[in-house]
Amino acid sequence: MNPAFLPRLLRTAALVTVAAVLLPSTSRAAEKETSPLAALTPFLSANCYDCHDDTTDKGGLNLLDLEFAPDQHANFTVWERVFDRVRTGEMPPKKEPRPEAEPMAAFLENLKAPLLAADRQDKAERGRVQVRRLTRREYEHTLHDLLGVDMPLQELLPEDPVTYGFETVSAGQQLSHYNLGQYLEVADLVLNDAFERATNGEKTFTKTFLPEQLGKRKAGNFRGPEIRDGVSIAWPIRLQFYGQLPATTVPESGWYRVTLKDVLAINPNHDAVWGTLRSGTCSSSSPLLFPIGLVEATREKRDLTFDAWIRQGHMLELKPNDATMKVAPTGAKGGNVGYQGRDLKKQGFQGISVTAIKMERIYPNSTRWQLRKNLFAGLTKEDVAKLGSKEERQAILG
Repeated sequence: MNPAFLPRLLRTAALVTVAAVLLPSTSRAAEKETSPLAALTPFLSANCYDCHDDTTDKGGLNLLDLEFAPDQHANFTVWERVFDRVRTGEMPPKKEPRPEAEPMAAFLENLKAPLLAADRQDKAERGRVQVRRLTRREYEHTLHDLLGVDMPLQELLPEDPVTYGFETVSAGQQLSHYNLGQYLEVADLVLNDAFERATNGEKTFTKTFLPEQLGKRKAGNFRGPEIRDGVSIAWPIRLQFYGQLPATTVPESGWYRVTLKDVLAINPNHDAVWGTLRSGTCSSSSPLLFPIGLVEATREKRDLTFDAWIRQGHMLELKPNDATMKVAPTGAKGGNVGYQGRDLKKQGFQGISVTAIKMERIYPNSTRWQLRKNLFAGLTKEDVAKLGSKEERQAILG
């Protein structure tokens, strides 16, 4: 190489290097001047920075150093809140001078356009609804629809966190190993129940309880109804678990149809006596009672029917339950109820009478045939032939 050209080559290299250093900064400066934030700054400086800068930051909001990057969710949320506060007149505060209409309209328009563009782009890329898991209510309904089972499942699953008043917000949901384990356990429970019913048949229970059975005493304090003139009568007695009916204790958890026969109001004030029908163990060791329905006893006899999930070992509790009623005395000591030597009807107390209670096991969500169709959809006889025992094959083919 000719040595004469060396200084010129070095100067050229130096100029290229300087240009490479200066061009990015010049480009960034030009980009900053043309960014949406440049159009927003005059309004923010005149109306917002006094309270929301790097030294004041009221409400934890520093607009002076806040970048404009609406493609980032957290940043978008802040600018969206700024837009809403200015548009509704909440900001600037009422005690501060109000911005003129024209600059405010220009500010809102300059902020609205890039926010809308970022929102459209986000929905195009990620969809309107973000990926989330089913809530425990949705999971219960899904299994019910998928298989045709009907057992309540929500109380077996972890409670869903509430975000912005809803349980379906993906950002607030959790899916830990514990959550996943509980969901899988419930799935196993449901499948076991479904296969048991599909292969071995449905369990039946049908009983009608007459007044003498409803008034039968059990060990411990007596808090049952009065049996008079062939009917069972519950009065407005305020003892805990009054109105319990031990004879109605169910042998297994399941859905039951409860029919109150010939329900009649005793001494109604306004054409009806209102009461409650609940289920539970009716004992202090397990005091929680589960509502089944409201009972409206009228002047005319009629049957009332209720469908309810009743847990194993729980019984019915039927009694008047209206705070406006005159409370009847217990008629006995030591937490007992007694009726001997008094006539609560003649004394004017209100009550609810029934001639019998019928209880029967039901499967409200599907028939056994529908359940089997859901479980074994697409299963051919050849598939069944591969199963282990003859009993298994017969159970599936019916």
